[in-house]
Amino acid sequence: MPGLVAAQVSGDVSLLSDYRFRGESLTEGDPALQAAVNYDHPSGIFLGGLVSNVKINPDVSGLSAIGYAGYTRPLGERSAWEAGVVTYVFPQPTYGPDYNYTEAFVGATFAALSSRVYYTNSYFGGGQAVYAELNATHALDQRFSLSAHLGYLGQAEPRSPPPSGERRGLIDFQAGVSVELSGFKLGLSIVGTDAQHSTCPIGTGRCNTTGVVSISHPF
Repeated sequence: MPGLVAAQVSGDVSLLSDYRFRGESLTEGDPALQAAVNYDHPSGIFLGGLVSNVKINPDVSGLSAIGYAGYTRPLGERSAWEAGVVTYVFPQPTYGPDYNYTEAFVGATFAALSSRVYYTNSYFGGGQAVYAELNATHALDQRFSLSAHLGYLGQAEPRSPPPSGERRGLIDFQAGVSVELSGFKLGLSIVGTDAQHSTCPIGTGRCNTTGVVSISHPF
């Protein structure tokens, strides 16, 4: 019972001007409404999920879900390591391979820095892929905070093969600021990738640099 009392459940509902996943839009540039829930146990076990509307193409449009579970352990007062799995579920296309896939990850945190490396054998219905990311947050005061993200995706066989001669790796980035007002969190981010000629890994054709506005409310 003491462990159950100390467990933490948190969640939020968010509205975003664009659902960007690793720099690429999953709503064709349209807004997204999302709900997320997280559970953290004192033993180090954590799990959670997120539900969002998506529109990867006219044939794959509707609700998608992300579920994850893992284990984390401290490495001192300011650092920790973690490992787990993430599963992504998307609307079923009428033909061709689906977009569903599962990743395994390992990661580490130190103070306001966090990093993860993911691996899957079927990235959005394609071949093997490795994704590495580095994230940072910095609180300016009790209301304002800054965030930054840098990621690299390496694919063996992309779902949408790039034109001959173009590389299969992709860098994505994000930089943002957020403010908490009356129980809501307002955010503004610049998100993008270094993809050339709209060679997006998922094939949406929308991985250009853009601004994303968000508003969320915890529950």
